[in-house]
Amino acid sequence: MGNAFSYLMLLSWPVVSAVLFRRLEARLAFIWSILGAYMLLSPLTSIAMPVIPDLGKDSLSTGAAALLALGAGFRVFALPRDPVLRAMILVFVLWPWATMLGNPEPLVAGTSLRPGLTPYDTFSTMIGQAFMLLPFLAARNVLCSPGSERLMLRALLVGGLAYSLPMLVEVRLSPQINVWIYGYFAHDFIQMMRYGGFRPMVFMSHGLWVALFTFSALASAAALAREQGFTRRTVLAVLWLGLMLLLCKSMAPILYALAVLPLLLLVPPRLMLSVAAVIAATVLVFPLLRLAGLIPVEQVTAAALAIDAERAASLIFRLRNEGILLDRAVEKLWTGWGGYGRNLLVNPASGAYETIADGRWIITLGVAGLPGYVAEFGLFTLPVIAAWRTPAVRDEPLLASLVLIHAVMLIDLIPNATLTPLTFLTAGLVLGRVEHLRLAAAQGAPRRAGAGPGPAAAPAAAGRAPGLRTIL
Repeated sequence: MGNAFSYLMLLSWPVVSAVLFRRLEARLAFIWSILGAYMLLSPLTSIAMPVIPDLGKDSLSTGAAALLALGAGFRVFALPRDPVLRAMILVFVLWPWATMLGNPEPLVAGTSLRPGLTPYDTFSTMIGQAFMLLPFLAARNVLCSPGSERLMLRALLVGGLAYSLPMLVEVRLSPQINVWIYGYFAHDFIQMMRYGGFRPMVFMSHGLWVALFTFSALASAAALAREQGFTRRTVLAVLWLGLMLLLCKSMAPILYALAVLPLLLLVPPRLMLSVAAVIAATVLVFPLLRLAGLIPVEQVTAAALAIDAERAASLIFRLRNEGILLDRAVEKLWTGWGGYGRNLLVNPASGAYETIADGRWIITLGVAGLPGYVAEFGLFTLPVIAAWRTPAVRDEPLLASLVLIHAVMLIDLIPNATLTPLTFLTAGLVLGRVEHLRLAAAQGAPRRAGAGPGPAAAPAAAGRAPGLRTIL
């Protein structure tokens, strides 16, 4: 989808990434190769490929960044030493075989035919899973050295400030920049109208994605402002990005900001890590909590009604769908239903879909089963828990702040499917820094907040840490 310029931009991004790696420090080039593509490339433009999934901005940018980092001397494909994380990576990539074996039969309902899964489907899914893993594995090695969290927070801050200009244009004129540049509108225009105005999209697939990105930039600004002593420039950045978040008109990111900003600005790193660990553990076991009836659905609905009746109606609709889809997922809890919409319910007469899957958690649970869910969400959540269990992280305020920001972003995977390469990248960064800090503590080496080791040393610290038998 898109005009010729959208394909030109997509195909030229590996060249842009190569220029970044020639001109910038490798860590910064790696971050901006992925973050820049997320911000600037067409959201729906992709190149159809045989067998492997279509190449879009996420897969192309992460693949290029990983290969360039490999060329710079980083061991980007080295697996974590921790056996639990290794097992999760293997399940994440290989579990589609179990899903295929459990779903050979076609599903027929009215005029709807959903085919059974084949080895071709499995191979294609596995390659897609491997592409999704690239930013996690690469970031664990490229961004493991001291100061990497500062580079990440600054990149989010700079990206948010730069994005605020086109966002202001779209708040005033409606989301049109992607139409002007790439020739198409990326979503439903009605959903971009709220509270008598417009929600900006710029080059992302939905206004919610822009709001979450703005939240991450705002939270990064708050963490850096505290670390730098609340200078005039940092305070203005926080205020400006707070205003931009309000203009995004997305309730959930605004609530996240109200909850997390006081923590980032006021509480010690140890408490930030504790809050992040509770969030991560809850997200990891969320399907079990939902099945056991331990999630206060009625109370959440009542609270939403008290805040915004219109948004509460949307939430009620999602929760009802989740309940139906959860019952469907339980039918094949261990293997999942696989693709082709097999995890959804259809009308037996017309064959039309009767359910919509919104949250990433219910999509993953329905498609890949409980093992697939634990493998995917474990990659996001276990680095947070590992950071909480590592005493040295308590002496790293910016790293603790990034861990908290990452954990809060994971909350949105419950109501929405807002999984992006930045989720994998941040999780990999956190894991790499935790491994590096544990190695430094084991060797009795002082921790420095400045530049880290060179390309050869940094991957060794993350990938060959002697004595680190387990991260959890």
